[in-house]
Amino acid sequence: MKLKPLFASLAAVLALSVSCTHGEQSECAKYVAMLGGQNPFSVFKSIREFRCQDALDPLAEMLDPEKGTRNVDVLRLVMDLWDPPVSDPRFKAQAEKFEAKKPLYKKILVKALKSPDTAVLAASAVTDWEMKDLRTDLIAMVKEDLARPAPQFIEAYRNALTVIVLTDPEPTEEAMFVQLLSTVHDVPDYIEVNRMAADSLGKLRAKSPEAIKALVKGLFVVSKSGENIVPNAIEALLKVGTPVVPYLVDIVTAKPGDEKVRYMEEFAIPNGISDWRWRRGDRIPLVLSRLRDERAALPLLQDMVRPMVQPAGLSQALVEDWTITQTNRIKFEQAALMSIGSGPEFYQIALRAMRDPQAPVEARLDLALALAFKATPEAMDTLFGVIFEEEAGEETEGDAASEAAKVKKEEANAIEGNEDVAAMPPTATQSDFVINFMLPLAFSMDFSGLDLFDRIFEADFDEIFAETEGADAILDRLKKEDMELMLKLIRACGTSYENWVAAMKGQRVVNKDADAEFDPTKITDKFYIFQARTKAALKLSTSGVTDKKKSELAELYLETYKALEYNPDYDDFRRALLLGMERVGKGEGEFLKKLEDAREEFKGRESTESGAKFWNQQLDALIYFLRRA
Repeated sequence: MKLKPLFASLAAVLALSVSCTHGEQSECAKYVAMLGGQNPFSVFKSIREFRCQDALDPLAEMLDPEKGTRNVDVLRLVMDLWDPPVSDPRFKAQAEKFEAKKPLYKKILVKALKSPDTAVLAASAVTDWEMKDLRTDLIAMVKEDLARPAPQFIEAYRNALTVIVLTDPEPTEEAMFVQLLSTVHDVPDYIEVNRMAADSLGKLRAKSPEAIKALVKGLFVVSKSGENIVPNAIEALLKVGTPVVPYLVDIVTAKPGDEKVRYMEEFAIPNGISDWRWRRGDRIPLVLSRLRDERAALPLLQDMVRPMVQPAGLSQALVEDWTITQTNRIKFEQAALMSIGSGPEFYQIALRAMRDPQAPVEARLDLALALAFKATPEAMDTLFGVIFEEEAGEETEGDAASEAAKVKKEEANAIEGNEDVAAMPPTATQSDFVINFMLPLAFSMDFSGLDLFDRIFEADFDEIFAETEGADAILDRLKKEDMELMLKLIRACGTSYENWVAAMKGQRVVNKDADAEFDPTKITDKFYIFQARTKAALKLSTSGVTDKKKSELAELYLETYKALEYNPDYDDFRRALLLGMERVGKGEGEFLKKLEDAREEFKGRESTESGAKFWNQQLDALIYFLRRA
């Protein structure tokens, strides 16, 4: 007897549930039937309320891309009917019908994609409902619209591409992506269309002139709100790889009106992009620095030391912008020349530039540091040549080396038609330059250069610098802790590979034969310890060891890089570690896999650690390079 109330209440709930289901079906049937009446729109609210799935058939007939007057209302109703919640007892019957109705939803969306009134909503629904099988229809919509003299579906592009790029692009779609990237619209969200188009061309490794030119222009695409697609364009160009180099070099070397860059002029002028931004700006050198292609070496070297002439008529804000751009340009060219540039012609032009008092001093010093980071004997010889030159026939302890340098110079001067080499300025002796030049010189030196360094700044100092104003300041520079430390390091490590490895790790090194010691615990400024470790990392990267030791060294560079904090004081060391991995790492197998895994680990640090994003981009560029190498 006590159970009766419970049974009674359960029965009541069951009856109510059945009643709701039957009522739902009955109501839906009534309203769906009314869609064929005189005023079908009067029942839209009720159909929406009951989520009537059987309404899709008549709604599909009502949607008319060519003649329909209320297509948007019809499509909004269809979108509201999507996927009734099965957990809600009110929609149980409609939810059961939903799967069978999916083809009708797709049919309606395909029709809606053909009208500019409904295309934006339809593309949005395709995106939200993840209807990847409508990708072909979306591509057709975009291609047909791009072929019109005046596109009508621009607002729908972003939603359409969101689905299109979910899968790998096909080569047949390249022209579409080129056109989407090459077009600049003032439509909200179109900058996102540009981004997706650039990404897709990168995935395609698109090597056609049209694709490469579109990506180069993409480096300068900016929306009205100030958004840009620079990172997307850079990554796409790196994925395409070396085929883009001639186009970039053309920009660095071109003069106004040159046919080879006319496409850039035609793009820049109507879009208000100043000549100093694209032709003499920092973005082209930035990409070239990450591509590491030898064809760019001389053009970048010559551009690096070109006198900077500020354009007339710039506002104060633009003067600051121009100054930052030019500073960055030189820094990116410096980064490139750390990796590329070799041969007599390159080194002679570099020597001339560093001796030239008319070239910007900062550019000369940045070039010196670039050569120092090469860590090659040729680079060291060139840097010594900036402030010292043996007289022909002079008898010295280093006469053999002097004769070799003389022969090397004569060979370089014999390069036919090279005016840059023929007009060699005298050695540099200005104290303000030499004082700052000494550290790059020390960075470049190996053990064999110590005698010449000592001779220049001890035995022959008065002869070379006596008439230089501020000669005493040069001598004072030698006594600074960083210079003393660098010279101690070179003496302590000597020619021992193991000693250089220990120094790179920041460990104590003793060379009894040279009576020299490098002891980080005695160094007062931590920054100088990292300078010494940078020197060691560079020296090891060109040490010419066996393949086995190269593999071990690559692993050491990577582990050291991973443990390094994002601190500007360590930027030189971080750069040296990247150069080390570039020089001794392999583009296949276990090392590349570890490098790619490390890149994934670093992704999460971009939003919380300053500098992480920039260095992650450098790591990306290294990975692309090693894959190609």
